[in-house]
Amino acid sequence: MKYKYLVCSAVCLSIVTSPLYLFASGLPQIADYIAAFGILLLAIKSSDSLLSGLTFRPFMLLVLLIFFVSLTWSIMYPNGPFLTFFLFYLFNYLFCATLMWLNTMMPNLGKYILQSTKAACALSFLGVVASYFFPIAFFEYGNYRVVGFFNNPNQLAYFSVCTISLITVLNGRQLNKDNLSLLCIGFAFVSILASTSLAGMLSLFPMILVMPLVLGINKNLFIKILPILVILPIVLVSINYFTGNQIFEATERRFSKGDQKYQNIQEERKYERIIDYPLYNFVGAAEGATERFDGGSEIHSTFGTLLFSYGFLGLYLFIWQIFRVAKGLPPYAILSILPPLLYGITHNGLRSTTFWLLLVALQISKPLSSRRVLSADPLSASPQISLSPPRPQ
Repeated sequence: MKYKYLVCSAVCLSIVTSPLYLFASGLPQIADYIAAFGILLLAIKSSDSLLSGLTFRPFMLLVLLIFFVSLTWSIMYPNGPFLTFFLFYLFNYLFCATLMWLNTMMPNLGKYILQSTKAACALSFLGVVASYFFPIAFFEYGNYRVVGFFNNPNQLAYFSVCTISLITVLNGRQLNKDNLSLLCIGFAFVSILASTSLAGMLSLFPMILVMPLVLGINKNLFIKILPILVILPIVLVSINYFTGNQIFEATERRFSKGDQKYQNIQEERKYERIIDYPLYNFVGAAEGATERFDGGSEIHSTFGTLLFSYGFLGLYLFIWQIFRVAKGLPPYAILSILPPLLYGITHNGLRSTTFWLLLVALQISKPLSSRRVLSADPLSASPQISLSPPRPQ
């Protein structure tokens, strides 16, 4: 079997198993080990291929910045776990680079990613359904929030948010022709509701704008999705009934606290750390060892973490990467980036490989003409290749 198929198999299997959290949060999961195997195979064959080219150059620079800041703090504060956080970013960059290399080798990579994402979405939803039969294993008791196969409900919600965007982007305007993709999007919606994540629910509003752009409105489509619209609420109501109405009550409690959470967002999400220690917004405080400041948890925000931990430069590199990927995308694809970014206002989604997978999917789903602009740059490590196979002459 050719090298590219081995690497692709490892990457796709890692995507499929990404909802399975067998170990504590912060530790590598089974999907990470599988992806690492694929990355290692590519490194053995051609380590130069791990330079992903111009498209993900901002991410590469961000990883280098994170390493420099983390190493500096490790020297000044030896008890801090700073370099551990660097490994998350390095792994995700290598994952992106591996996918970009595969895109040059396999014109149909997008189809493999799509099928793997749908399988992962179905597996994640299986965890939600399993809560019906084994609530003691798949609930966060006290809050009655479904966690599925994840460690906490926010992980379930964020994965589902990214999955909806992934499936939408990879299908493009053919989404209304893929019944399984529509069903998986329905699975993800129900999973978000079951997790009772306010950030997850609110971040879905951009998708309400996306769906009419992608699907269009017609009678045949309505007939096609009607069974999904009927079956999925029945599943959710059944799970709620089995738990003694706890899910709906938990959702109601979550929304009733919405105003309070909004008013206390600065304190609850540790945003006040950015204001109380402004110097670190320039030099970076790295991640971890919060006892250096006010103790407590980390900053619960993608953007806040980048700003406080790696300075304005780190935040700039991340935004540059987003704009780099967004350039040349159709409007519905640009809107598809917004849900994970909105979720990132109150949660840190930077360590999620699924988020970076979305950025790769956005890049390889671009029209060929849009990608040639980037690949023509002499700094690009490899050309970009279309998702679709060449047409016969």
